[in-house]
Amino acid sequence: MNKQADFSTIWQPRLILLLAMLGVLLILSSCGSGGSGGGSLPGNIDDISPPPGTLTELSGSPDSPVSSALYDFSKLDPIPASETETDAAGARIARTVLEIWFQDDATVAQANRLLDDINGGIIDISENVPAMLVRINDPGSLDALQTIIDDITANPAVAWVRKAVYPELSSLPANVDLNVPTQIEAIGHQLTVGAHAAWNVRDALSSAQGIRPTMVVVDAFGAGAPFSDYGVRASVNDYANIQNPSRHGYHVLGIMAADYGGGNDERGRITGIYPGNLEVSAIDILGDTQVTGALNSGADPMPYIENKLRDRLRELNGNNIVVNTSLGFPCKTAAGAAQYCTDSYARQAAISWILKVRGWGLDNTFLHIAAAGNITAGGNPYARLDNPFAAAHLTRDLALPDGTPVPALTNTLVVESLTRNGASVYQPLCRSAGSKGGGDISGVGTDVWSLAGPRPGDGVIQKSGTSMAAPQVAGLAAYVWALDPGLDVATLISRLKASSRPVMPAAVYQIQTCSLGQPASMIDAYAAVLSVDKASAIDGTGQPADARVRGTLLDIADGTGSLGSNGQFDEYDLTQWLLL
Repeated sequence: MNKQADFSTIWQPRLILLLAMLGVLLILSSCGSGGSGGGSLPGNIDDISPPPGTLTELSGSPDSPVSSALYDFSKLDPIPASETETDAAGARIARTVLEIWFQDDATVAQANRLLDDINGGIIDISENVPAMLVRINDPGSLDALQTIIDDITANPAVAWVRKAVYPELSSLPANVDLNVPTQIEAIGHQLTVGAHAAWNVRDALSSAQGIRPTMVVVDAFGAGAPFSDYGVRASVNDYANIQNPSRHGYHVLGIMAADYGGGNDERGRITGIYPGNLEVSAIDILGDTQVTGALNSGADPMPYIENKLRDRLRELNGNNIVVNTSLGFPCKTAAGAAQYCTDSYARQAAISWILKVRGWGLDNTFLHIAAAGNITAGGNPYARLDNPFAAAHLTRDLALPDGTPVPALTNTLVVESLTRNGASVYQPLCRSAGSKGGGDISGVGTDVWSLAGPRPGDGVIQKSGTSMAAPQVAGLAAYVWALDPGLDVATLISRLKASSRPVMPAAVYQIQTCSLGQPASMIDAYAAVLSVDKASAIDGTGQPADARVRGTLLDIADGTGSLGSNGQFDEYDLTQWLLL
């Protein structure tokens, strides 16, 4: 009894001291070196839990590669405006989202340790894409965010880190004419590319057999779904309703598919290049949140937009999809161009997009029409430095940090913007002085009239920029694909390029509205739709039925001999042609 008492008397103080020391060690370990580079992270980011609703780790054997632990998971909640900030170059950046790309030999243990170090949570991963979109707690400033990025980049398991930078829309500011356009000027841009001739074969759409194309429009809307002035089938759920919507997306959509044969008013005269009911699937980059500040920065940063496009493409399942984008790096100021419209920045964005598209299994499953971008304060004239989509297609010598080549995407057409001669001429003049060069094809993007919003009372607006040229090309691509649904992406691209016509270089004109250099060839809508007919039907070796487009042009009488159509060229048509 006494020995037991003596034993407890001796060890009890030592036990208390030992427990106290263990407690101190536990506290120190929980607050210790936060960054993978060895220093404490800025602010209190290493003192709080990861954002709620995120994945805090990858599952799998710690020594297995990151690639083996990836699967499809996405939780892209809106980013509050309070977590965004405009940097010195004028770009808006989300402080709480980073896209982290891993080396091929990175392990699950390294990735999980990194997540733990930054108290980050995964909000988006995909099978076969060695990257994680991560949400972190707000570091409070862009300087603090950069410290975190530097710390992550120093980790040997990391290949590169992308900030969540918000894109800019590729239309030129302050080019608005509030006067009502004359009847013919409302479609001046369409007349220039021969759309009026192509519209004559619109009845051939009804006899086309196969899948109708779907147009995915990635743009800023925010005022709800389009109404009857648009010849589209659209889902109400695709469009945000916010306090300060944008006109940009509605203008773009009108260039593609404003209703053919509308009313005799200012909105009714606006006509899209696609003369039927176009299936439209919109990705509204304004999301469902109130956007503060300039509307040329959407509510979604570029990594969000890319991953939302992935989800939409998977939903549509490769069924003749045309994607239209006119989103660029934030380069409207000289400082922005110096930081974001650079070779190194464009290459990293291009490689990221290429690896995503191929990792997602979407390579050559859709046609991507991308605006070339506008020459702004930075003066950068190259389309390949304007946005990730153009860079991923136009840059030919891309490689991973270890030297592994990354072949460019081939499913993309980069669209330059042309200016045109004045009223009554309707011919292309030259590449617009505001358009970047080096693209694949051109459309008319200068002084383009289109719809200013989704509702009949929203009026019309005139805008310029490559944002206005790209949808003209996209709409024509959908028209050709609707006439010949069996085309693959490569053949459709070949048809559009082969049917385009050259434009004179600016040196011929020596005027201020022209950009120096040879522009890309301009789409020819009439030649493009005629290309659908089989050559054998034209040279007499095949069947007349294989020339459906030309047959539609000749079919001007119905089965009673009156003006109309009956789906074939017969004696009634000959009679009507003789009477014309």
